[in-house]
Amino acid sequence: MRHSFLLLSLGILILIGGCPTDEPDDDATGDDDSTGDDDATGDDDATGDDDATGDDDDSAGDDDATGDDDTTAPTDADGDGWTLEDGDCDDGNPDVHPDAVEACDGIDTDCDGILPPDEADDDGDGWTVCGGDCDDGAFQVHPGANEVCNTEDDDCDGVIPADEVDNDGDYYLACIDCDDDDPTVNPIAPEICDGLDNDCDGVVPADEVDDDGDGYSICGGDCDAVDPAIHPAATEVCNGIDDDCDGVPDDDLPTADWYPDVDGDGFGELGGVPVVDCGPPPDHVSDATDCDDGDPDTYPGAAELCDGLDNDCDGALPADESDGDADGFWACGSPPSGGDCDDGDPAMHPDDLDGDGYSPCGGDCDDGDDQAFPGALELCTGTDSDCDGVVDDDCIDCDLTVPLDFPAIQDAIDAAAAGSTVCVQPGTYYETLWIEDQGLHLLGLDGPGSTVVDAQGTFTVLIVYQDNGVPSTVEGFTFRGGYDDHGAGVGIVDASPVLRDLVIRDCIHEQWGRGGGLYATAGHPTLIDVRFYDNEAMMGGGAMFEHSATLDGVLFEGNEAEWGGGVYSEHNVSITNAVFRDNHASVTPWEGGGALFADGFGVDLDNVVMEGNSAVYTGGAICGSDASIEVRNGVFVDNHALQGGGVYAYDGDTELSNSTFVGNEASQGGAVYIDSGGLLVDNCVIVDNVAQNHGGGIREEGMDGTYRHNDVWGNQPDDYYAAIDPTGVDGNVSVDPQFLDPSGGDPWLWDLHLAVTSPLIDAGRASIFDPDGGPSDVGAYGGPGADGFDRDRDGAHEWWHPGDYDPATDPPAGWDCDDRDASVLPGQGC
Repeated sequence: MRHSFLLLSLGILILIGGCPTDEPDDDATGDDDSTGDDDATGDDDATGDDDATGDDDDSAGDDDATGDDDTTAPTDADGDGWTLEDGDCDDGNPDVHPDAVEACDGIDTDCDGILPPDEADDDGDGWTVCGGDCDDGAFQVHPGANEVCNTEDDDCDGVIPADEVDNDGDYYLACIDCDDDDPTVNPIAPEICDGLDNDCDGVVPADEVDDDGDGYSICGGDCDAVDPAIHPAATEVCNGIDDDCDGVPDDDLPTADWYPDVDGDGFGELGGVPVVDCGPPPDHVSDATDCDDGDPDTYPGAAELCDGLDNDCDGALPADESDGDADGFWACGSPPSGGDCDDGDPAMHPDDLDGDGYSPCGGDCDDGDDQAFPGALELCTGTDSDCDGVVDDDCIDCDLTVPLDFPAIQDAIDAAAAGSTVCVQPGTYYETLWIEDQGLHLLGLDGPGSTVVDAQGTFTVLIVYQDNGVPSTVEGFTFRGGYDDHGAGVGIVDASPVLRDLVIRDCIHEQWGRGGGLYATAGHPTLIDVRFYDNEAMMGGGAMFEHSATLDGVLFEGNEAEWGGGVYSEHNVSITNAVFRDNHASVTPWEGGGALFADGFGVDLDNVVMEGNSAVYTGGAICGSDASIEVRNGVFVDNHALQGGGVYAYDGDTELSNSTFVGNEASQGGAVYIDSGGLLVDNCVIVDNVAQNHGGGIREEGMDGTYRHNDVWGNQPDDYYAAIDPTGVDGNVSVDPQFLDPSGGDPWLWDLHLAVTSPLIDAGRASIFDPDGGPSDVGAYGGPGADGFDRDRDGAHEWWHPGDYDPATDPPAGWDCDDRDASVLPGQGC
């Protein structure tokens, strides 16, 4: 080592400028000499080191008396003023020396050989006490540690969390206890019936939950967890249920006798066996006075129903329910049991024994002869066939009879003299007929239901040709199966016959034909009680094409054509008491007229009913083109078209008075569409009609109509379109008309008579009157024609006054309570 030190010293000298070789050694006290070391032995002394003490001299362990080899100072490598010889224990760290102050760094900073206790990490958690470890004996305790539920300051922040306490004294800290305010709640607590999660498992037992909110759970004694009226504190009521959960239903309640009420009229069976209970079992009541517990209309105090029963249980039948003459009928009510018009005469009863449609009470003077009844043909047979009380008055005398005189009808016609009567017995005759210039009376003796002429699709069934002013009369037949280009059923040319009591059906025109059922030109036929069913024309008039005609009591049903499904009129026509039902016009555009098409002339309609007719384009019921249309006492119900569901008129004058429009529908003009021309609407009811676009009630275009005393109400989307709304002027209103019964599914089944509370009673124009002489009611059953409806053609007109048909007062007046059924006559009730 010394050699190294000498070499280092020599190097330093050389760097400074060289060192003379004769430079003396240290000195005689122990430095170098000429031998190259301290003495002649080659080292410091004969011992091989500096002296006998083992260092440079014999002083206290260094080279000389100064304590080192020479007078040069020891090295302080870190510049902290301390050398290793001075006690610096780390001469590479200026912060470590004997005068340094201990720092919390895990180092012996003051070189005393002792590390302070607070700088030791005894628990190996990376933190010392001086570094903030508040428990150096616990590895999990130190700054930043996670707090655990142990009442300790685990993160050494000086604070023990508030939930690491046991508030309720159950030995579970709040941070573990799910309710530290209740000693009965902790992780090992037993569940008790208190509605709480006692064992802190997150679940309240099902029997502790008060599902119905009555304050009681199942474990608390509730015997019905769904019904809040049932619980231990409930009051027991009589219902067959254990309301108070004591195990006994209806206990300690008073009881009574309850009797079966089989018919549900509120009265129990007289003499029935009672059930003793606190309340009535199902279908039981306390009253046991019902004399017929199988009839809900029979019980004490019930209204007598004219059914031959003691409805009020008073032990007696009303006098008008007693069959005094033992003919099987009583006076009140109507058939099949009531309606006896003379309960003292067994020959007078309401039963039709001979099947002619009339009973003795209905005026049949001989209920054993089906040829004798009111309105029957009076044949010259020595009997009163028409029941007018006079034998053979104005009777019909048959000049020829088919098949007695001739097997075929046409043979008899050909043989008959002018003005003769040809009578035809019941039967079906397969032929076609021709009457020309004879003035014949062709008569089906048993009516159209029994006497049929069938052309079998070969030709027109009947042609009447040129009567020269002596008209023929044809009545009492069904004509069917006709096929021709004009008038497949009946063809009339230059003649004016009277057609009465006929059925014309299933007759079809060829292409371009007109008048499927009847075609009339150059004459003026009269039709009375003629019925057209299911006839068809390729062009105009599915049932009838007329040049000029008078119609009374005619029915058009199920007929179809391109124009005028029922009637095509190209001249003046008068139609009274007619019914148009379910007829259809199929052409588009322009004309239509599901029931009637009027072309250029006048059409007068009185007491007409138009229901369920339709047109592809214009006028579901009536279409007029440059025609004068007058409707009085018309009923338009449930008709449909693209324009004008009820009436469409173009360039003509239209007058509608005392008519009712209900439930008609179109794209424009649900009830009425007038396109130029004149319009008068007077005393009409136009309600509940629909247009998809404009004018649910009335649409005008190119003109201004006149409106007086009408009720236009409830139409969709509007009552008027392109017209000045006249409501509030000239007696026009917009109110619920209060029909007697508008509840049926189809509007044509509604009863459109006015209820007695209707605001339309006596509200019409003051210058017209009802049949009773009072001010006109508004609508079809008002004005002088209100009593003119006889749609079933039974000879009895429909009642017209407001309110229900009154069987006590209406029969003497002769009104018909059911004008759709010819078998129901005045005096029979409804």
